[in-house]
Amino acid sequence: MISVRSNNDPGQKNIEPASSDPIVKRLAEIQRAAPELEDMVTTYGVILPLLRDVDLHVIHVFLTQEQARNKLQAGIPLLQDTDIEFDIQAVADLFVALVNKLGSNGGRVAAPSIQVALKKGSLDAYNIVSLAAAGEKDKIMNAATAQTLDPEFLWTLAQFALKPAYYAVRRQIEHFVEQTGWDNGFCPVCGAQAVLGELRDNNLAKYLRCSRCGASWRSSRLQCHLCENDDHRTLGILYNDDKPDTVRLEVCYKCKGYIKVITTFSPIAPEIIAIEDLATLSLDYAAQKSGYISRSHLAS
Repeated sequence: MISVRSNNDPGQKNIEPASSDPIVKRLAEIQRAAPELEDMVTTYGVILPLLRDVDLHVIHVFLTQEQARNKLQAGIPLLQDTDIEFDIQAVADLFVALVNKLGSNGGRVAAPSIQVALKKGSLDAYNIVSLAAAGEKDKIMNAATAQTLDPEFLWTLAQFALKPAYYAVRRQIEHFVEQTGWDNGFCPVCGAQAVLGELRDNNLAKYLRCSRCGASWRSSRLQCHLCENDDHRTLGILYNDDKPDTVRLEVCYKCKGYIKVITTFSPIAPEIIAIEDLATLSLDYAAQKSGYISRSHLAS
């Protein structure tokens, strides 16, 4: 059982990240390298520090080592078939805080429209985050379309509001993954598809990363993370011309899937994963132009 409680109204927090903040610094680098991403850089700069710093007071997750091992060995994510009870009002308050900060800090142009709908009462934050927690994307999209709001942006904001709870849960149970092992392309904690890969240390061991909860798990170097194809003749690598030694695309000719892989000495901090995904957006365009598909973005 997971319960999230908040003793504070996140909307009352006024977080002004310092220039030494790693989130702000990395976003500034992306802005300089890709000015066309200014809209998304501004959005991430407003909401990611708030998500990292907010505390929703998640209570202890009751999962024994035996239960965890049985699930992981059966290929079942730890949170699957587990009742997750959020304090939906706390998440709804955080959702409103995100919208208000974007509306008052020059964020996405879609934010003011959502802000107006919330104030008028035509959009209910509690209902939106409840639907997001249940994975009811179609209902959120329909609600947005009915009010001429940006459907994808509304869904994304609701998902972001849930991130602190997923982060807190992952911190409690990720050690089970290290003890048991996992070699699938989806997250062993929450079940979301991997969004990035990492080649770490001098040995370039491969790890996959989850953007939803921030989990990290070891993966086979020569295997498609989507269809488990391990035939090297049907696996390929496409390099970034600007950074051939640090960023690449691993593609599968069999299922047409791909994943972006970053070379790094240490794991990317969970709150930075979404930023690195943004920083490598040009690789997504290149892959999709060549007919490859990222399941992580289809599922988001």
